[in-house]
Amino acid sequence: MEMLECGYASVGEFHSVHHQSGGQNYENIAETSCRIINAAQKTGIGLTYLPVFYMQGGLNGKKLAEGQLRFGNELEQYLRILDQTQNSLRNAPKDYLLGMAPHSLRAVSPEFLKEIVEARSSDTVRIHIAEQLKEVEEIQTHFDARPVEWLLNNIAVDSRWCLI
Repeated sequence: MEMLECGYASVGEFHSVHHQSGGQNYENIAETSCRIINAAQKTGIGLTYLPVFYMQGGLNGKKLAEGQLRFGNELEQYLRILDQTQNSLRNAPKDYLLGMAPHSLRAVSPEFLKEIVEARSSDTVRIHIAEQLKEVEEIQTHFDARPVEWLLNNIAVDSRWCLI
């Protein structure tokens, strides 16, 4: 309500928490997504909903830390979240949009980044690409290219992308 009262008509929600503490799935894997959508509908604010895809705790497939398990998904889980969220938006206002947010090159493997972009070819895509200096340096060392350079050379980036 505060956003509406301040003149905002719409909000972009980059949502990371998909699971219960410890990483257990909710009965409905898109439970938290549905709650965000329901809350937006109750207030009447427009919504661009971007579930975050976070699958690893660092380059080379490093496992997520205990405190990160609520955020983590395997590829198939994430695609199910997107599909179920899309279904829940069928009767939503026209200004409700669904996109996807692979967290970063550090948190999503190149193979899975390519797969989700191809699987959801019309969705808006938002990614942290050069947000933190340490991450930029790690990616440059790992991929022998700066993050934006690697992304543009390896993924079909177009007008649906927002690079942070």
